[in-house]
Amino acid sequence: MITRYAYAITSGTVMTFGLLFVMQSLIALQPAALVNPTRGIGVDWIKMKIPDPPVAPAQEPIDKKKLTEATEPPRRQSATGGNEALTVPAYGAAPPANYGNPDFSRPSDGPLVALVRVSPEYPARARAKGIEGQVLVQFDVTEHGYAVNVVVLESTNSVFNNAAVTAAKRFKFKARIVNGQAMPSYGIRNVFTFQMDEQ
Repeated sequence: MITRYAYAITSGTVMTFGLLFVMQSLIALQPAALVNPTRGIGVDWIKMKIPDPPVAPAQEPIDKKKLTEATEPPRRQSATGGNEALTVPAYGAAPPANYGNPDFSRPSDGPLVALVRVSPEYPARARAKGIEGQVLVQFDVTEHGYAVNVVVLESTNSVFNNAAVTAAKRFKFKARIVNGQAMPSYGIRNVFTFQMDEQ
């Protein structure tokens, strides 16, 4: 019994040292490990403010006279033939033709809504020199929700202009809806803030 345990311990020790020797040999045969591992690409978070201009849905003006006018209900003679008249309630105008089957296929009126806002890429030249800044751009939005005609209105440093214009062109919107129709919007402004990471 003791010889079994001695044999097991001896063979386990020999096996362990054999595996360590093989691993060391494989490591020694491999090319040298990287001394300076490459740094990952950092992600810059850009603060952006996109003001959504108020868009008033087009609607007909309300005629206050029609609201204040009282409608005289129809009257009829009583069955007794007296001078008393019974008032019959007025039920108003007939319901629309599609009253029982409303049409939900048309979109309801609504303002311009930003769906995708892209952060601009921080220019390498500005990052290397530690430059920060802001760019104010203006653009139009088509009825399909794409930003077009992007122009720079103000910029603290022209090094950021191309990055801001490129980012603005990648914005995606839900176009404003007026009377069930998608409409273009004009003169939308956005401020891109380029700020270095605080260390």
